[in-house]
Amino acid sequence: MVTGRIQKYYEEVVLLEQVWVHDGESRVKAVVKKAGAELVGFARFTLGEGIEKQTGDFAAEVAAAAGVAA
Repeated sequence: MVTGRIQKYYEEVVLLEQVWVHDGESRVKAVVKKAGAELVGFARFTLGEGIEKQTGDFAAEVAAAAGVAA
């Protein structure tokens, strides 16, 4: 049971053991080997990274849309 949990954690954390995004079945290690390449670096992207959130006063926005002075 412990071995299975360690293996699952390893597959989630180690880049070469993760599932290749493009086909959803292969491992990164197999794709790199098939391409005959050597992995020397990578870039990590986080969902939503680089998207700037606007901060504002929602009540003032609604008042402005309704034509009421805030």
